[in-house]
Formats: sequence, C-alpha cells, structure tokens
Amino acid sequence: MSNQPPSPPDSPTQQRKSPARRILKWTGITLGSLVALLVIAVLVIPHLVNLGPVKHEIEHVASQSTGRKVTIDGPLSLSLFPWVGFGAENVTMSNAPGFGDKPFMQVKEADIHVQLIPLIFHSVKVSGITLDHLTLNLERNAKGTSNWQDLAGTSQVGTRQQQQEAPSDKTNLAHLSVGRVALNDMSLNYDDAKADTHYTLSGINLQANDIASGHPFPLRFHVVFNSRQPHVNVTLDLDTQVQFDAALEHIELNQGTLSTRISGGGLSGTLDAETRWQKIGLDPKAGNAKLQQLQTTVAGTTMHLDAEAQGLRTQPVINGHLSIAPFSPRKLLATLGDPIPDNLQGLDRASLDTDLHSAGKGVSLDHLQLKIDNSILTGKFAVPDFSRQALRFDLTLDTIDLNHYLPAGSGPAEHAAVTHSKKFMETRLPGRLLSKLDMAGQLHIGGLSGFGLNATGITLNLNAANGVVTLDPLAATLYGGSYGGSIKLARAGQGISLTTSQKLTHVDAGKVITALGGGSRLSGTADALIKLQGQGDTVAELFDTLKGNATFSIQHGALEGINLWDSLERAYALVKDHKRLPASGPKRTEFANFKGAASIAHGVINNDALEADLPFIALTGSGKVNLVKHYLDYDLLAKVVKTPKTANADLSQLKGMTVPMHVSGDFSNISSVPDIKKALEARAKAAVQKKLDEQKKSARDKLKKKLQDLLNGGGGG
Repeated sequence: MSNQPPSPPDSPTQQRKSPARRILKWTGITLGSLVALLVIAVLVIPHLVNLGPVKHEIEHVASQSTGRKVTIDGPLSLSLFPWVGFGAENVTMSNAPGFGDKPFMQVKEADIHVQLIPLIFHSVKVSGITLDHLTLNLERNAKGTSNWQDLAGTSQVGTRQQQQEAPSDKTNLAHLSVGRVALNDMSLNYDDAKADTHYTLSGINLQANDIASGHPFPLRFHVVFNSRQPHVNVTLDLDTQVQFDAALEHIELNQGTLSTRISGGGLSGTLDAETRWQKIGLDPKAGNAKLQQLQTTVAGTTMHLDAEAQGLRTQPVINGHLSIAPFSPRKLLATLGDPIPDNLQGLDRASLDTDLHSAGKGVSLDHLQLKIDNSILTGKFAVPDFSRQALRFDLTLDTIDLNHYLPAGSGPAEHAAVTHSKKFMETRLPGRLLSKLDMAGQLHIGGLSGFGLNATGITLNLNAANGVVTLDPLAATLYGGSYGGSIKLARAGQGISLTTSQKLTHVDAGKVITALGGGSRLSGTADALIKLQGQGDTVAELFDTLKGNATFSIQHGALEGINLWDSLERAYALVKDHKRLPASGPKRTEFANFKGAASIAHGVINNDALEADLPFIALTGSGKVNLVKHYLDYDLLAKVVKTPKTANADLSQLKGMTVPMHVSGDFSNISSVPDIKKALEARAKAAVQKKLDEQKKSARDKLKKKLQDLLNGGGGG
C-alpha cells in the first residue's frame, strides 16, 4: 500500500478553468496553423503557380483594349507577402498599320511592389516602381496621320467615361507612400515626314525616394534632346526637393538646380546654363504659381527673377521683378554665335532692372532701367500682343554718344553716308517691314552726339500701323537753335515713300551741314523750312525722286573755300591793267544776310531766287545744287556797292558796276569766275547810251526853247 494520502478531488474553480484553457489552446493552435499556412501559401504559391496562362491573358486583354498587338517575351514575376508585387520583362506594343515593323513601344523591364498589410487597412505603401529601357516611337506620315491617333481616340473615350464615373471626392494622398521610383534609360523618338523634322529624347532617367505627402523628398531627372534640322543638342539635369500635400493643392520644388548644356543651332561652341531657385510653389487646381529667388546664369550673364502667376489654367496673369546683373553684350553675342564685328566699338557692359507684368497675349516692363555702356534708358515698354508683334513704349534716354559705336579708328565727325556712299546708296529700303510694324510710343533723349551731330532735349513721337510710320512731332534743341518736324513713311511696292517737313530756327548752319555730311562750307545763323516727298526701292532711288520746296535765311555768316571779292579784284586788274595779281586773303566770303527759295527734284536743289548782302557787294542770281553728285552751279550778278582801299589796284571804278559771276565745282573745290570784260562793256555801252540820251535830251531842250521863243515872238507881233 502506498503511504501517500489520496488526491483530493478537483475544486469547483479548477473544474471551471479546464474547458476555457482547452478552448484557448485549440484556438491558438488553429490560428497559428492558419497563419503558418498563409505564410507558406504566399511564399510558396508564386513559385508553384504556372504564370503562362496569366501572361497570355494579359497580352490578350492589352491587345483588345489598345487595338495593337501586345507581347510579353520575358518572364512574369509575382510575390504576395510581405509585398504584393508584379514584374514583366520585354514588353512590346506593335506599331499602327502603315508605319512599318518598328514597335510603337518597348519596355525591357517593369516592376512594382505594394505592401500587403497596410493595403488591407486602405493605406498604400509602394516599395518601388521601376521601368527600365522604355522606348517610344512616335511618327507622323506625309499625309499628317500619326501612329498614336487610334490610341488617343481610345484614351479620350476612356477619359470621358472615367470623368463620368469618377467620384467627386477630392484627391487624397495621405495614405500613399512610395519608397522609390526609378525610370532608367528611357527614350522617345519623333519623326514627322510632313514637316521634315526629327526629335529624340534619350537617356531619360528619373529617381525619387521616400515619396509621401507632407514630407520633402529628393528628385533627380536627366534627359538629352536632339533635333536633326536644325542640329541642336540639349542636355538637362534637374536636382530638387519636392513636397506636396495630400490633396495635391500645393506642390513645392525647393532648393532646386537645373543645368543645361546646348550645342549646335548656330552656336560656335557649347553653351552652359545653370538655373537655381529657393522655392517654386504650385497650386495645380487653382492654377497659381510662385517663384522665389530664381537665378539663371548663362555665358557670364546672371538673371534674377521673383514672380507670381495666377489663372494658369484660364487667363494667366504674371507679376514679378526681373533683374540682370552687369554683363558684356559683346561676350554674350559671341557665345550665342552672333558676334559683333571686331572693328565695331561699344556694347561692352549692360544691366537691366524692371517690374514684369504679363496678362493675356502680351507682356509689359514697368519701371524699366536699362544701362548700356554710358547710357541709361528708363521708362516702360510693352508687347501687348506677341502674335501681332505689337510694341508700346514711353522711354527716356539720358545721353548717348554714337561715336562710341563707330568702327575703331574712325574720326568722330566722319559721316557714314559719305564714307560708305556707294554702299549706303545701294541699301534696299524695307517696304515689307513697314507692313508688319505695330508700334506706338514716345522717346525722349537728353543728349545725342555722333556723326558730327550734337542735339539735346530730343522728343520723338512714333506711330506705326497698316504699313504707315509717322514720326510727329519731332523736336530738339540743336546748335544754339531749335528743330521741329515730321516724317511719314509708307510702303510703296517693295520700297517706301517719304513725306517730310523740317524746320530749323536760329541754328548754327555750319554745324548742321557738317552733321549732314556736306562739310563745313557754310556758316551763320540759319532759319529754314523744307518740305519733301519721294519714293524708291533703294536709298539712291529715294534721293533721285525727292521733290519739294525750301526757303532759307542765313544771317552773319560766311561761305568757305571761295573769296568772291578777291576773284573780282584779280579779274578787274587783269582786264583793266593787264596785271595778274596773286590771290590774297583767306578763301572765305563773309555776308550779312543770305536768303533764297528753292524747288527740289531728283536730288537737285534749284535755287531760282538767291539774294546775299556782302560787305562790298549785293549779290543776286540763281543756280542749282546736286545732292547726289555733290556739286553746285550758280550764275550770279555781283553789284559793287562800295570799294575797299587796296594796295594792288585802284578799284574805285568798280563802284556801281554789276559783274556777272559763275560759281561752280564740287563741294570740296568751288571756283568763281567774274566776267569783268562783259561788265566793262556793259558799263561803256551804258555810258555811250547815257551820253546819247543826254545829247538827245539837250537837242530836245534846244528845240523846245526855239519853239517857245518862236511862239512868244510871233505872239508879240
């Protein structure tokens, strides 16, 4: 017998717990078994399932929906836990009928994985999306038909259906996260047989990690663009931080850099540009955007821009501030493949600062300040309609010296039309350009110099529309006097017609003529009114057809290159005393007043009424000046009103004599030929006639006296 006491019977409490334990035990075993089976299933099933039929079904459905043959030549891959994943290799979509055997699309490898457990609770966590070596071939034939039209039509129908079926709830990406997106070595080819163009986008790479709403993530993008004609190669590299909210109502690109390298397109080499920004904010639904501290540098030129845009989806309105730091236009143009000729001066430095406003089809620059070399241009400038190339402006230029932009070695007073007269005269006039102009505005210039010109207070009011350009009024303070006028240009065939009225008041005639390229042959204070019109296809034709009229008056001046009194004195000595006197005194003829009226035709001034008061001579006559061939020809009558004392000859007999004179020559060599012999013959003839008249008068007087005596005597008898 055992000495151990017998076991006491189970207490009521223990009896109640035993069934509960057994239930929990078997429940745990059951759940564990189910989990184990599920784990085994999701790990083993993808390797046991035959994906061949699945691949064929995918190909069939894709082909039916696109109308193109879709094939998957590589294997499919499938995973269920912990990531629901799908992968495919060597996917091809055939081209549209009539576009050859080249595939419309090819993808070497596509892969996506989504975490299973969060998906059960309506949270989408994507570990990665990978697309390798996608090639898309877009074409348009000579008839204008594209190889994507059929797909676009299907897409548009689908889009309309989606719009009808889509819920009205706002976009919510709060429960979406993507660990990694990688697009590797993608390319797009575009051939347009109708436009004879070919473009490629190659080497497309995009990488983004840890994508989730409300959290910044890095984004990198690379692409190479090529154009066949014209040949252009552009490489773009983007590196920025992206952040968006769950509703996609606000997207930010922060601390970004866009690097650009361009070659071809007429560039002499490679052009590198870099754009950096502090922040680019986008509101896609409202269509708003904001740029903060955007800076672009190209060829040593740096541009700064801060701007805000609204209504980008409807009517965009952009306001901002643009500035360009000091740079060299000469170096920039050379880099862009359009260099300034080495012999031309100027354009060494420039800068820009302006407020920018754009609405509708145009843009305006307000509070503009443009510095070029030593000049400053301020005001406002607008292009209200880019399609019409319309221009509006109200600008003020402080000063500009045109000599600064002359070819190196040129004299400051050298006139372009004289130096390059033949080439200048052959210049074709831009008649077609006038038809395209749409301009209106005012330009004020504080001071302008160059080509011998020196003017201040210049005002120019310009209007150009419907092939007609008017400059009215034109005004300036010029060489101690004033200038006012108007110019009207209009298209005439391939050339232009000109109508102009010019008025000079109390100006320095010598300086004006020098500025116009005529040399300093005339001086004095001038008043003139000139009205002209003409037309032509070239400058020479325009000059040749010019016609109009002019009146002028010059006070207290001189004619350089000729001494009329010296010519008269030497001619008198030669005829009267047979003496050849040497030229004396300067080649200069002073006058108190010189005035006249003229008609102008075919580039020739016909001066039919000329009067001049010289110190010893009253001059009258007529003649012409050929502006095209640069010569003059005048027949004058010089009446000697008094004679100076001279050691060379006794000129007292010249007093009261009217001497015919012929003045002619080109502008650089003018000569005068007095006809003293004719004057003396006329004087002798006048003296004989006077004596005859006196004799006749004396005879008449005697006869009259005899008749009176006879009548008186007869009366007394």
